[in-house]
Amino acid sequence: MKSIHLILGLFWVAMIVCFIFGVPWAWRGMLMCAVAGLWYLPFGALLSVIQIVLLSLPRLRTSASMPR
Repeated sequence: MKSIHLILGLFWVAMIVCFIFGVPWAWRGMLMCAVAGLWYLPFGALLSVIQIVLLSLPRLRTSASMPR
């Protein structure tokens, strides 16, 4: 069970780095990590919901699709 947490955490950090560097598919990867993190109750679910809301903002959606 610990390896699942480790793999999700590593994937999440990788998606954050890709998002910072403007990789086009990183927005979808971060969204998938946030959805996968919804089962961490209660704190992880709260943070995942906040991340999903922030990723849904138009400014982040358009900036993620534009190359830098």
